[in-house]
Amino acid sequence: MNQKYLCLKWAFLFIVLTLLSFSNTLQAQMADVELRLSANPTTLSLYGFVEVIATIENKGPADANNLTVHVPIPAGQLAYTSQSETAGNYNLFFNEWRIGQLAAGASAQLTLTLFVLQENTPIQLFSELTGADDPDPDSTPENGTPPTPNEDDEALLTLQPPG
Repeated sequence: MNQKYLCLKWAFLFIVLTLLSFSNTLQAQMADVELRLSANPTTLSLYGFVEVIATIENKGPADANNLTVHVPIPAGQLAYTSQSETAGNYNLFFNEWRIGQLAAGASAQLTLTLFVLQENTPIQLFSELTGADDPDPDSTPENGTPPTPNEDDEALLTLQPPG
């Protein structure tokens, strides 16, 4: 009976170590991608301009591949004037920023310069990661429900009226 107990103990230990090793392997293949939105200025000024900046960051440990972020421009409230990206490109027709690959520890920014068409009510911009080839430990692409961000791959920005 002692030998049987010892054999079971070793088998259990082997299973636990195998599971831990598998878990560490999965974790090493994940890319923790986070999205933030900011603006300059954050207060609306009728017929003025506002820069909306989307920042995506890969906290690692793995590279993130085939990233796409939905960055909509509210029709009738803001109008597109220009864009600049530190990585990838923004498709105005689809409101999609295609980043492609983002190395672990790296970040990228999209800056949209927008013309303000109304300043009477707050304007909310909800953005979300909509595509990624690699699993993320704490979020899932394209599962958000605007306007409330529930994961770190979603972001909400509110531009306020003056006063």
